Amino acid sequence: MAARRSLAEHPITRGTTRAFRLTAGVLSAGAAAISIVSFARSHGWLDEPAPAAAATPVVPSAVWLGVWPESDTARSIGDTIQLTAAIKDAHGALIPGATVAWNSDDPSIASVDEAGAVITRREGAVGIVAAAGGRIARSRIVVAPRVAAVEIVFDSTFRLAEGQSKLATLLALDARGHRLAASPRATWFTGDSSVAAVDSSGQVSGHTPGRSTLEVRIESIASRIELEVVPVPGAAALASGAGQRADAGSALPLPVVIQVLSRGGKPLGGVPVRFATETGGGTTGAQTDLTDPQGRACTSWSLGNVPGWQRLTASVPGLDSVVVVRAEADPIPQNTRVTLASEPVSGVAGDSLTSPVTIRVTDSLGTALGDLPVSWTALDGGRISGLAARTDSMGEARGVWTLGPKAGKQRARAQVGNPRRLPVFTVTTTAVHGGAALAEVIGGDGQKGSVAGALAHSILVRVTDRNGNRVSGAEMTIRPDAGSVADSSIEADENGVAQFHWTLGRSAGAQRLKVHTAGIDVPVILTASALPLKAARISFAPLAAVTSANRALARPVRVNVTDQYGNPLKSQDVWFSTRDGRINPMHASTDPHGIATAQWTLGSRSASQALSVSLKGGKLRDSLFIKVAASKPVPTTASAAPTVLH
Repeated sequence: MAARRSLAEHPITRGTTRAFRLTAGVLSAGAAAISIVSFARSHGWLDEPAPAAAATPVVPSAVWLGVWPESDTARSIGDTIQLTAAIKDAHGALIPGATVAWNSDDPSIASVDEAGAVITRREGAVGIVAAAGGRIARSRIVVAPRVAAVEIVFDSTFRLAEGQSKLATLLALDARGHRLAASPRATWFTGDSSVAAVDSSGQVSGHTPGRSTLEVRIESIASRIELEVVPVPGAAALASGAGQRADAGSALPLPVVIQVLSRGGKPLGGVPVRFATETGGGTTGAQTDLTDPQGRACTSWSLGNVPGWQRLTASVPGLDSVVVVRAEADPIPQNTRVTLASEPVSGVAGDSLTSPVTIRVTDSLGTALGDLPVSWTALDGGRISGLAARTDSMGEARGVWTLGPKAGKQRARAQVGNPRRLPVFTVTTTAVHGGAALAEVIGGDGQKGSVAGALAHSILVRVTDRNGNRVSGAEMTIRPDAGSVADSSIEADENGVAQFHWTLGRSAGAQRLKVHTAGIDVPVILTASALPLKAARISFAPLAAVTSANRALARPVRVNVTDQYGNPLKSQDVWFSTRDGRINPMHASTDPHGIATAQWTLGSRSASQALSVSLKGGKLRDSLFIKVAASKPVPTTASAAPTVLH
């Protein structure tokens, strides 16, 4: 009875007045569907239909069409949903046997067969349309697959290299094993983040070599696989054996050791290292060696017979770069020749030579030896630098030589190869003096001599360049302010010295002479003191022609003592004498101007009075005569004593 009531309340059968009852059961998600009529008959709710009458029955016209369920959702691709259609006439009764046409709006999402069975194809939403008797009805089917399983697409172990990043691929499956078109949001984990880490997009980054796990979760569904970070070579470097040297054709004293490190900087063992030499670079003891637990691989190296740099390369699989090791093959003394390519030119001391010094290095057969180290050393205060550190392909090496400051022979040395094996090669040249830069008096300055006479000592002027080298042949012009020289234009001798004599002028006192040197702007100035000759003249300075007797002259008498050129003489003893009047003092010395003075008081005699003067010894004399006017007598109580003349 409960089943009958449920059928009566079904939206398709509700309101019918027929004597039968109709119900239907719909199984979704792949359940088998059975028709409503068969279901009702099997439970005895509908009677078996009466045998058809001979006459064709009249089919009532449909006024209502319904589909059940009106909407449904499938959770897997490939699920089947059974739809049921019911048709009613104008009296609300179901019309049995009516044909229903089914159709899908988008068969790529879900398709429907003629019995109303809907099969899901892909995620989405679609409308299913039923048509019968000119009526249509619609059911909305949503295909929304639900995750039932998760897989990480990879081998049994997710493997990546140290320092590498790799994207993990995720498969989300529904209950029927179909892959979801759009994976739901997933959460990723690694078992040990120090070994590897993973971000929200599934990008896995290997940190250090080791093992861990990689896990993904979507809601309550999870999947896990093994994860391994394998070490890979990250760098290779020369650990020892660098900078060695040996005679060409000999073995190096130490092995060449290469260390291989992982990308994390840890030593990597078991890695093959391949050693190879360039053509002519000798041979190695081992061409390939596996690294030990410390990441080290080694080989011995016997150099080739050609001197110069030789190279060995070490390569590691997986690394783009190679390690290059260089060793110096020293030339053998018995088979090495060093010569000058051309004689060096001479140059000015302190300046660079106009062309480089060039040496050539060959073997005993004259074959050029290129790529040999050459060092230069300048002696005698100069400096020299190589244009290149090694000989070129012609076996030549060049040095720019700046000479030392000293004129004369200078030397430079070239050291080829190992200084313990090959002797130095010495190059010589001549440094000449530069232009005149300094002129200086080295003798004859500050002399004293008689006027109009030659100085006792020669004048010596030395000319040097900027480095102090004596400049021979320097041209000089001599210009005395007073006096004369034998030749006003002279040249310095081989020692850079010019010598000449100076005859002083006639004026006593300081005299100057200038020496102008070609190339030097400032002249050299010499001085000398010209001394006057012996006294040759004594004379009175003029006085007034007439004066009064018995009176002192208004001004002292002045006597000049000079040599023959009129130069005044000082400290000359002068004696005065007169028969007229008095003279005070009777004896005086000339001052620096050659002047001696005395006060003369005239006598009483009118007319002319005389005053005489002489030098000591009396060889030079002079007299002064003046006119005297008569004066009024002066009363006296006693006669004045006469002046005694000597």
